[in-house]
Amino acid sequence: MRTIYAHRGMSSLAPENTLSAFKLCADYRVGWFECDIDILHDGTIVVSHDSTLDRCTNRSGLLFDINKQDLADIDAGSWFSHDYLEEPIPTLDQLIEVMNRYKLNANIEIKSCESNVQASRDLLDGLNAALEQLAPEREYIISSFNPILLAEFKKIRPEAPIACLFENQ
Repeated sequence: MRTIYAHRGMSSLAPENTLSAFKLCADYRVGWFECDIDILHDGTIVVSHDSTLDRCTNRSGLLFDINKQDLADIDAGSWFSHDYLEEPIPTLDQLIEVMNRYKLNANIEIKSCESNVQASRDLLDGLNAALEQLAPEREYIISSFNPILLAEFKKIRPEAPIACLFENQ
């Protein structure tokens, strides 16, 4: 049996890495999606592929330079379609809620936090805490292109399934 993963959610139908893109997985009976997480300056973990806001929001600058309170003023959807005007950048807690509510599973990719070592530690600790809120019947895989982050996460959560990503160049 094959498993189909919706890359960054149903990113051909809704803005990538948004709650709308993840919720559509349930509508299309796609049980798994892939998403990316990173951390803000105040330690809030968000779902975002890029380390900058430029490509998928109405703002520019580094993701790490903002705080949770800034999220309310960021539109992560209108670049895709007017139908998604004011779509927010989701937090990891919101992602876990969607997974539980819609009975979805996820490949959660840890981005290589570009800010500092402490932020990377906070990202791993925050991910571990968030996974405690995941319903027991939900499944997940933690992946990253950074094998050091995966090794450190495995120390925190030894039972976590992990996958090291590679790029063929």
